[in-house]
Amino acid sequence: MENDFLKPVFSLNPIIVALLIWFWGFGSLALIAIKTNSFESVLLRHPGFMVGDFFLLPLTGLFIAYFYQHVSAPVSLVMSKLWVLGGVIAATILTVVSVVRNDLINIWFVPHGIFYWFMAYVLITFFPRGLLQLTLSGVDRWLWFIWSAALLTTSSHLILPMIFGPKILPKP
Repeated sequence: MENDFLKPVFSLNPIIVALLIWFWGFGSLALIAIKTNSFESVLLRHPGFMVGDFFLLPLTGLFIAYFYQHVSAPVSLVMSKLWVLGGVIAATILTVVSVVRNDLINIWFVPHGIFYWFMAYVLITFFPRGLLQLTLSGVDRWLWFIWSAALLTTSSHLILPMIFGPKILPKP
């Protein structure tokens, strides 16, 4: 993460990172749910929100922070500024497409839209960088486990809406 603008965030205690992701991610969804009177009827009842956003994404953030903090000798290839540029571009495109496709253009969605961009950037840059770091450096098995756990929690978060239906809050 040497050249990454999010280094200060992922240098925090991994539990603090998880709490920040929980407050920002689930909290911004809760604001929309409260505004639309769907907190109990939609947000708290959909497993995609309650398992995915409430539990899995913060856990993913914890794993990613732990991984970054325990890489002792980063491979120079993973510290390239091109990772940052590519991540910013990819996350921006993904966010814009999602917002337009799902018609989420309203002021109440802005905090969660920025969170969506943040998580997209983190995941888009972490998984390939982490895999390269692990493959090229011969890092210990524990970091392989942490990287795999982050992949599993992220994948589970993405699969939940496929099983239980899309996560849709009413529009304010």
